[in-house]
Amino acid sequence: MYYVWLTILGFFSLLPMQVLYLLGDGIRLLLFGAFGYRRKVVEANLRHAFPDKSAAEIAAIRRQFEVIFIDTWMETIKLLTASDEWVCRRFVCDTSVFEKLQAEGRSCQLMTGHFMNWELYNLYFPAHQPMRFIGIYTHLSSRAMERLFRRLRGRTGSVLIPTSAVREGGLKPYLDRPYILVLGADQSPNKPMEAYWCRYLHQPTAFHAGPGRNAVKQQLAVVYTWLQRHKRGRYECHVTMLNDGKPYQNDVALILDFRNALEATIGQQPANYLWSHRRWKHAWQLAYASRWVDDRHPVPEI
Repeated sequence: MYYVWLTILGFFSLLPMQVLYLLGDGIRLLLFGAFGYRRKVVEANLRHAFPDKSAAEIAAIRRQFEVIFIDTWMETIKLLTASDEWVCRRFVCDTSVFEKLQAEGRSCQLMTGHFMNWELYNLYFPAHQPMRFIGIYTHLSSRAMERLFRRLRGRTGSVLIPTSAVREGGLKPYLDRPYILVLGADQSPNKPMEAYWCRYLHQPTAFHAGPGRNAVKQQLAVVYTWLQRHKRGRYECHVTMLNDGKPYQNDVALILDFRNALEATIGQQPANYLWSHRRWKHAWQLAYASRWVDDRHPVPEI
């Protein structure tokens, strides 16, 4: 199946972007209009995240999200064969932070949320900054699609390591020179009892504890990035050093800084965040009270 998908998607990736966007518009009308794909999930997420917005405002954000969501997948198909010149016309980023860290011999942990189109990170950064770019990912259920995404994401030199291999020491061979360890750390953790809990977008939310522990243990600089969508197919990547570039001594402080950065970013461009995933699939329970780390809000009641 891998070669079947590669042939089909490879053909479509050769089409002009205007044609792909036109195809995407048709898919969007069918997927969201006729079938209502994840509409209840998206609307529930938006209502909880923005309790002060009216029903009309929520609906407007949802419609914008649907356009950006499909555009992201059309652009991702294009990335299978897109040239570096094509990528650079659409993705602008000041990489001086990474150049400075590399000159100092320091590695960093890059933390980001699922802002669209996040796939551009994997093609741009390995080719346009001096540090080794290491991406951690979760296995996909389809082996064919996992192989396809590894091909896409590794085209320009990204080192791709599944989470299962990290637990077995799979990172060690790649830590011999300054590196960027990339974590999309806004997904819901599998084990809520071991997560850190805090209020995020007005609701109790579980955050992976691993990123904080790793950054403190390795004494890494922590970099936060987010993508601003200026218009269709045009993105600017913003790069910020958390904690003024100093290594964190407290993993909880890192998680809270990351939470604050995510909330500020989402407030600027709410439709550009991945609202279709179940970020809050773990309901708050008092059994998690010992894992509540929020410095701004008391432990929630049930």
